[in-house]
Amino acid sequence: MLRLKNNIYKISSKEDGDLFWVKMGNFFASKKIRKEFNGYPLNDSDDHTWFVTLDRNENVTAFLGVSLEKIHRNEGWITEMYTLPDYRQKGLAAKLLSTAIEYSQENDNIHFIKVVAHPESYSHNLFKINKFKVESTKGAYTYYSKKIR
Repeated sequence: MLRLKNNIYKISSKEDGDLFWVKMGNFFASKKIRKEFNGYPLNDSDDHTWFVTLDRNENVTAFLGVSLEKIHRNEGWITEMYTLPDYRQKGLAAKLLSTAIEYSQENDNIHFIKVVAHPESYSHNLFKINKFKVESTKGAYTYYSKKIR
């Protein structure tokens, strides 16, 4: 786990699987989290990079997963973003999003960051403030995109 600026940490299951599952396993196993993701499970793969914030006891308080798979053709996808209820409205998601954008800009192949937001998600304003544009809507979901180069 690598410490970045603003007390954000970078972690991946590919680089350190044991530590990743110690830090993130409870989120992947949580029925409550799955319910908040509208029934969808969290995803992880070798191309995922996770950015997390930690409390004083080094427990994860917020996370954002980004996938930079080559199959997405110059696109990075934010696949999951979550903040524990006690830590909301403290700017953690904004810091995680900013870090994910900077990380994606370091990859020369990535030209866009994209995300799909659930209609009940609190993230819509966060994406708009960070200059993500509505690309489309499908059913109740909003697809956002941000050009990063």
